[in-house]
Amino acid sequence: MIRKRPDKGFPGRLAARLGAGLLLAALGPGPARPGLPRDAAGWEVRLTVSVQGRYSLEGAGPRVFGEYACRARFVGRLDPDDGDFVLVHLRTEALDWHLRERAGRGGTAGAREAGKDAAPALRLNYVLREKREIVLDFDFGTLDLPLHEHPAAFRLELPRSPGSPAYDGAVSGGSNRVALPASDLGRRRPERTFAWSWGREERVIGASGAWVVSQSHTADVAVSLVRG
Repeated sequence: MIRKRPDKGFPGRLAARLGAGLLLAALGPGPARPGLPRDAAGWEVRLTVSVQGRYSLEGAGPRVFGEYACRARFVGRLDPDDGDFVLVHLRTEALDWHLRERAGRGGTAGAREAGKDAAPALRLNYVLREKREIVLDFDFGTLDLPLHEHPAAFRLELPRSPGSPAYDGAVSGGSNRVALPASDLGRRRPERTFAWSWGREERVIGASGAWVVSQSHTADVAVSLVRG
């Protein structure tokens, strides 16, 4: 579905070829789509995700709870390539990251923080053309919690595109599907925004019994394209 090619210009740079029927096969032989010039030089893609969230871990022992804020940006390019397109990862930026956790009744066990180097990386996995839309698929890297020593463990849930039933089923107040009208490709600097809320409780098994993990967050997503 996606082929990667080695990067010779940027360390860690990702190139994902989007085959015929994925993104903008219209640049091949045949009539051009309205608003899409046949000599298009490509587009810069900017995906910015802002998150505010909290979590707690409760059971037979000290309670753990935390809050966090995250703002990350993925910058890449959609480059024409023999009637096809290549999604090139230029850089990923952690614009803001704060996670503070407390343990014990009222946080009496003290606070711990996850530094910026622990911030999960934002990943744009692919861009796909579906009928008259351009769909972006993204997620984040992982972060294991809690920061305090504890018999139970879980992973921080961050915003992501549809594809995980456990995440999708807990979305409320919006939709986590990020899609742009294909007509945006004919505009100079289109930008679209999306927002949703998410929350879930689950049971995890630790060395000393079962624990309840509660997580929730709000997500604000902005996608912009700049024609080259």
